[in-house]
Amino acid sequence: TSTLRPTAQPTPICFEDDKETFLLEVLSRITDESILLDMSTPQGMAYFFLAGENPSFVCTPTIVQRYALTVFYFATEGSRWTIDDGWLEQTQECAWFGVECNDDFYIDELNLAVNNVNGMIPEEISALSTLKEFDLFANTITGTLPAGMSGLTNLVFLDLQENLLVGPAFPNSITSLRRLQSYRISNNQLTGDISTRIGALRSLEELWASNNNILGTIPTQIGNMRDLKTLVFSSNRLAGEIPSELGLIPLEGLFLNENSLLGSIPIELFDVASLLTIRLDFNFLTGTVPDRISQLTDLEDFRVDSNNLSGEIPAAISSLSNLVVLRLNNNFLRGAVPDVFNDYFRLDFFDISNTALTGTIPRSIFSIPTVRLVYMSNCTLSGQIPPEFSTPPNLRDLYLDGNQLTGTVPSIADGQLEQLNEFLLQDNLIVGTMPQSVCDLRRDFILDDLWTDCGGATPEVDCDFPECCNRCFEGQSTASSRRKKRQLQDFLTKR
Repeated sequence: TSTLRPTAQPTPICFEDDKETFLLEVLSRITDESILLDMSTPQGMAYFFLAGENPSFVCTPTIVQRYALTVFYFATEGSRWTIDDGWLEQTQECAWFGVECNDDFYIDELNLAVNNVNGMIPEEISALSTLKEFDLFANTITGTLPAGMSGLTNLVFLDLQENLLVGPAFPNSITSLRRLQSYRISNNQLTGDISTRIGALRSLEELWASNNNILGTIPTQIGNMRDLKTLVFSSNRLAGEIPSELGLIPLEGLFLNENSLLGSIPIELFDVASLLTIRLDFNFLTGTVPDRISQLTDLEDFRVDSNNLSGEIPAAISSLSNLVVLRLNNNFLRGAVPDVFNDYFRLDFFDISNTALTGTIPRSIFSIPTVRLVYMSNCTLSGQIPPEFSTPPNLRDLYLDGNQLTGTVPSIADGQLEQLNEFLLQDNLIVGTMPQSVCDLRRDFILDDLWTDCGGATPEVDCDFPECCNRCFEGQSTASSRRKKRQLQDFLTKR
């Protein structure tokens, strides 16, 4: 971290003979005197360290911030930090590693990310009232968010991700920080509910709180946060419905995946034209994907997989040509898959597996030059594999197993599907001989898995094992049909 190194010292306001009296008077306004005089505490260690310093570092208007930094150093085992250059040396604190100051020697930034900082944030952090950016990302900070955080009234950026923090994620000390623009607390052990006071954080642009144990519902007051761009609550224990007030915010990223959210996706969400990412996967959402999704023309990532959604896939998804990821799998979707992907030019990941979708394989999915992962397992798709399946140059995985596909496997031309790694065709009604051009992919390129119905006494597909097909299944016999029904019943029971 670069630091501003002052060219002059602040003007002294005391001298050697009255230094300790001055220190005790000033610091006892922050810390109880009995704690200050106890050398077994970080506060006591800081006081006695400062009492031994040159008056040029003590008798200054910035002594309070020097004290707060010194307490922080002792409270978090500063001698064991990866880098502690300058700390507790006879230099102005603006020259200490990770500290940046303004022209008046007051601290603007404290950045000790990934620095083996261990321990609790002391209450004396409140004395850093000019601090604008505070970064402790990826350390071993323990304990709760201290009440002293409320003293950081100028704080704009706070990153406490990847630590061991416990206690409430949204205490009053945080929701009172009106200038805060970025609050990052992902990957901790924080709990409690989302306070209704969160709506007071009207300057907030980033709220990242994934992988904690945050409970309760998302309060409607979140709609007051009109500057919010990314909202991340993935992998928590949130319940209840998604508030329609999210439709009032110009969000770019919404991450509510891996919770226990109920109800339908609020229709108002599909009016937020700025959205680039919607992650609602792994919840218990019901209802349908509405036609209004067509308004999200900038959307890049849409994941609603592993919910209880029903109805059909709307043909309106044809408007989402900027999509990179489209995951609708593990839902109760039905009807034909709309063949509307001709205008897509960025799609990488397409998954409709484990649904009740019918009709034929959408040919236009193979017209997308970027498509890499295509999963259509365990639907009720019928018809033949379209010859266009071999067109995408980057196709790595193609799962068509567990359907009602008929006909034969089409041949491919030289130079096609050279990136194909997994090609699953078992549990269908496909017949004939596996084309040699497909078998050659096993020999010459990276095709690791080619699975089909080439097993049993009367295999439906003639395919050399293991030279070509490396796993053979029995075709859709009575036993296979019973197995598929059991798999569907198990899926329904789990959901």
